[in-house]
Parts: sequence; C-alpha cells; structure tokens
Amino acid sequence: MITKEKAISIIKENGGMIRFAEAVSSGINPTTLRTMVQKEQLVKLSRGLYRLADADPMINSDFSIIAKKFPNAVICLDSALTYYNITDIIPSEVHIAIRRGTRVPKNDYPRIKVHKFSDRQFSTGIVTKKIDGVNVKIYDIEKTIVDLTRMRRRTGLEIVKQAIREYISNRSRDFRKLIDYANLCRIKYILTTYVEAMI
Repeated sequence: MITKEKAISIIKENGGMIRFAEAVSSGINPTTLRTMVQKEQLVKLSRGLYRLADADPMINSDFSIIAKKFPNAVICLDSALTYYNITDIIPSEVHIAIRRGTRVPKNDYPRIKVHKFSDRQFSTGIVTKKIDGVNVKIYDIEKTIVDLTRMRRRTGLEIVKQAIREYISNRSRDFRKLIDYANLCRIKYILTTYVEAMI
C-alpha cells in the first residue's frame, strides 16, 4: 500500500492536482485520499478532483480544473478571448470544444458550455499552455477569432467586432494564419469583409 508521503509525491508529479481515477491507477488507495482531505492535506476541488492544500495559489483555476477533468476538451470562444485579454466580458461558464460524436461531459464546478466541432474544426489551431501546473489545451488567437466569426449568431456580433478590433491592434497578429483558418472553416469572405472594414 502506498504511503501518504508517496501519494503526495505522485500528486506533485501531476502538477499538484489529480483525478480520482489517476490516483487509483497510480496505486493511491481511496481511503488515503479521504484521510488526506480530512487532515486538510488535500482539497477536493470538484467531484473526483483533488489538489494539494499547500500548492501554489491558482492563477486560473477554472481552466486548469477543466483541463484536468476533461483532457480532450479545448478552451474556446469567449473563454479563450479572456485568456488572450481581448475582451471585457467575463463568461459565466467555461466554453469548451469537443469533437462531434464524442460524449458531452458534465461538470458541477466550474460550469461549462460545450460546443461540438467537426473533426477539421476541432483539431485545427490547438495550442497547449501551462496553467497552474496543468497542460491546458486552448485555441490560438487566430482560431478563436475565426470560431467567434463562424458562430457569430450565437456569440453575438459585437463580441466578434471587438475581438477583431483588438486583434488588428495586436503586434503579434498573423493575418496569413487567420485567413488560412477562415478558408478552412469556409468563412473567408465574411471574415475578410469585417477585417477590411476595420483597417
């Protein structure tokens, strides 16, 4: 049976956060997890997700919790915009993309809004960022702009326009990549029209 010290070491190797299934498959007994929670060495963040109590303060707990619980999901749309600091809106839910045809995840905390993307739309533009010691999948800024434009009836045209304005003023913008993504998602004409109107 794995000692409490060994369990702590395993959890640290996982960025200070671990899912119940990961813990058990690593040899940590469920009773050990319960004891560590009772002794305030572990904090239960959400159903089936634990974090070391003495770990560094979390920078973006919503993103890291989601990434840990649903490693195949990608942060998208409004939530990705907040990561890139190009919106004033703070979404009440974390927007995540999943591949069409996969099971829709359910979560108690934080609240999530699930979007189903086709294979091509889902797999394009994913980058991985280290947040709170966890690898978080998120769409790059260009793919985020394209997705917002593609889904403008749901996300709202004002959000799209503000995002494009902020993107144009960003020195690290990559218009070639933006147009490539727009072409791939079949909205090149719409997106270029918006961009040209703001330049």
